[in-house]
Amino acid sequence: MIDGKPGFRAILRINMLFLLTFGVLTYGWVFWQWASPQNWGAGLIAIISGLAGISTLIRAIGEVIGLVLHGRKVRRYQAQGSKTRSDPMASEAELKKRGMIR
Repeated sequence: MIDGKPGFRAILRINMLFLLTFGVLTYGWVFWQWASPQNWGAGLIAIISGLAGISTLIRAIGEVIGLVLHGRKVRRYQAQGSKTRSDPMASEAELKKRGMIR
C-alpha cells in the first residue's frame, strides 16, 4: 500500500548526500587554507571541491523536494476516494431469496 511516506533507503540516501556534501566542502575549505601563490595546486583542489560540494548539496535538496512533492501527490490522490469498507456477510436466507442456493 502506498502511504506517501519516504522509505528507509530514500532517507538514508538523502542523509548520505548531505554527509558527502559536508565532507567535500570541509575538504575544500582545508585545502583553501593551504592555498598560496607557491602552492597553487591546493587552491585548484579547493575550488574543484567547493564546486563538487555545491553540486552535491543541490542534488540533496532536489531529492528532498522530490520526496515532499511525491508525498503531497499521494495524499491528494488518496483524498479523492473514500475509505475502504467490507460488505456484510450474506446470510443463508439472503442467498436463498436471491436464488443463489436452494
